[in-house]
Order: sequence, then structure tokens, then C-alpha cells
Amino acid sequence: MAARMASLAAEIPALRAAIAVQGPAAAGGALLPGGSDAIAGANLQTTLQALAAQAGTSLSSAALAPVQAQGALRRIGLQVSLSASWPAFIRFLAAIETADPRMVVDRLNLSDAGPLAADGAAPVQASFTVSAFRAATGS
Repeated sequence: MAARMASLAAEIPALRAAIAVQGPAAAGGALLPGGSDAIAGANLQTTLQALAAQAGTSLSSAALAPVQAQGALRRIGLQVSLSASWPAFIRFLAAIETADPRMVVDRLNLSDAGPLAADGAAPVQASFTVSAFRAATGS
């Protein structure tokens, strides 16, 4: 996961440069769509809900974190929590890692969510922030 975060961080300068020269379309699917921070946040939440469903779980809560301006980009964060079996949680993280737009997981907190399920899978309670970027134009 650390290597993935480093790889994503390394992409940021090139994305900023491409956006400055060519506009938001230059970043392709790497950026969140949306003409405002609120719409981009809603798009991020919709994407995460779909990824969670594909992984066999669902979000317990989701709240938009304060938006951070970073040059020609805006960092949109969503604070989420969920309860899931350990295998479903790992599938969800793997889906986030490979999804478009590019996303980063931060502030991950895990705790035991109770006894083993009938299939022997350990349940986990997780809370974390998922961030993605959108072009600063039209904020």
C-alpha cells in the first residue's frame, strides 16, 4: 500500500502540469468528475459505494472532509466507516487501489467487530479517509 501511495504522489506534479497547459481533460480518468467540490464529493461517494458493494460490503457512514486546494487541483476527501468480514474489507481496499479516479486511503483505523462469522471470517470495523483529486477550475 505504501508503494501505491508513493506512486500516486509521484503522478501529482505531472497531472498539475498537464491541467495547467491543457485543462482538466488532459488528466483522463485520473481525476474526479464534477463541476464543484460538492458534486465531486458526491461522485466519490457513489464510486466508493459501488466498490464496496462489489466487494461484498457497504459503507456505514460517509462524510465529506474539508477540501484542500493544491495548485491546479483540489483534494476531495471522504471520511468513511464500515463493518465487514476481513476478506470483504481487503477486496474493498484492493478495488480502491485499482479504481479510476485515482484514490488514496489515509487515517486507517481498524478494530475487532466481534466473534468470527459462521464461515470463520474475522469481522472488522474500519474507519478511514479516501481522497481523490479534481481540477480546480469551476470550483
